Amino acid sequence: MENLFGSRASRRVLDLFAELSQIPRSSGNESGVADWLERFAKENQLDCYRDAQNNVLLRYIPAHAAHAPFLLQGHTDMVCVREPWSTHDFAAEPLELFLDESGLLGAKGTSLGADDGIGVALMLAMLEEKPSRVLECLFTTSEETGMDGAIGFDYSRLTARQMVNLDSEDENEAIVSCAGGCRLLAEKTFKTCDASGNALRVRVGGFAGGHSGSDIHLGKVNAARRLAKLLAKICEKYDCRMIRFAGGEKSNAIPTDAVAELLVDASAEPELSELFARAQKTVTAADAAAEITFERFAYTGPVFDMYATKQICRLIATVRNGVVSRYERLDLVKTSLNTGIVRAENGHFELHSMVRSSDEREMKALTDEVCAMIENAGFSYQKDGEYPSWAFAEHSALRERYLTAYRRVYGGEPRVCGIHAGLECGFVKAALPDMDILSLGPTMHDIHTVGERLDLDSCDRFLDMLRILVHEDA
Repeated sequence: MENLFGSRASRRVLDLFAELSQIPRSSGNESGVADWLERFAKENQLDCYRDAQNNVLLRYIPAHAAHAPFLLQGHTDMVCVREPWSTHDFAAEPLELFLDESGLLGAKGTSLGADDGIGVALMLAMLEEKPSRVLECLFTTSEETGMDGAIGFDYSRLTARQMVNLDSEDENEAIVSCAGGCRLLAEKTFKTCDASGNALRVRVGGFAGGHSGSDIHLGKVNAARRLAKLLAKICEKYDCRMIRFAGGEKSNAIPTDAVAELLVDASAEPELSELFARAQKTVTAADAAAEITFERFAYTGPVFDMYATKQICRLIATVRNGVVSRYERLDLVKTSLNTGIVRAENGHFELHSMVRSSDEREMKALTDEVCAMIENAGFSYQKDGEYPSWAFAEHSALRERYLTAYRRVYGGEPRVCGIHAGLECGFVKAALPDMDILSLGPTMHDIHTVGERLDLDSCDRFLDMLRILVHEDA
């Protein structure tokens, strides 16, 4: 990678990241990375523990420790997305790294996986430098699909009580708290009947979407709810029998597109167009380019009856969604709910939502409220994937050390803030309440997309600052 990284200060970190990028590491497929970490431990004479979930704990122990033990933590899996034209096989093929016209690092046709691959590389580079303290590095798995590795790890193996999580994306920002969360599933199986006729496929698409935590306050349109609201109004006037409804791909993302197929009179199309155009007048600029399209096709097969169609559309349209509460003194959402996935076909209906809150009592109250609504509407519900919040600490020795290190490297003040999203820090804090935690990272852009980029100059600066935290003490 000489032609990519040259002689920059973070060259070793980037070389390690390039090595990691040769290893397939989608969520649930981290065994290859765990093997690589075990080899690294053997080559560098480090203590190594690997559990059944492929979480790996590496520990460097100096002959004479000058400072208290320190913990670095990150996850080994990545979000795997690719361009429509790409045939990349994430289960078998390495990523192809490149520098774009701005000098940022990307991967050709795919996501880059700097979230959290660069954190993994930084941890290994710090171990190679053999600091004058016990340095523990915890590499967890399946963070992107539910934080399963963090849930299952045995935290009694850790001796450090100061920890830097390396899963943030802005070098000028320190995360000091995060929201907890819970996934909700509403579902019901209906009796269907066979029908045939000239069916309508209606699609709303081109909405901006976004992360259901970090973007939930921006007023972006939820495509699945938008389509359901349109259909709910049409169902009051026309004989509608749904064939299929599909919107969203992940419970933690705001849906960008939704499609419904139904048997309905052709005269409903102009009214749907008018309702959509009217609703578009109220959207933010991010969603202004979205559109509605129609396609007629011949259909014979099972359909939901009129009552079931109305019941489904009403639930999608009326279950709570978006920001529920904010902090009075902080520019931060406290509690929210997002409808992420909707599926209805062959008599079965599912709606997947995600509740987030940094207030445990509010999260429980909202969850109970939504579950009661789902049940009262005639649907069943399930709760799973619950993860804890990480509350802001009024006093933090690690935060003070970080502020000193940041000022030395950057010559200014960082942003110290919380996020309305989950981090593995919540599990560590729940298991070890006396752990002092920060979440930091070099600058990345457009994570979880094919446009994901890593700022290499940021890596140089961030490495200097991280070295102060790891090698020095107050």
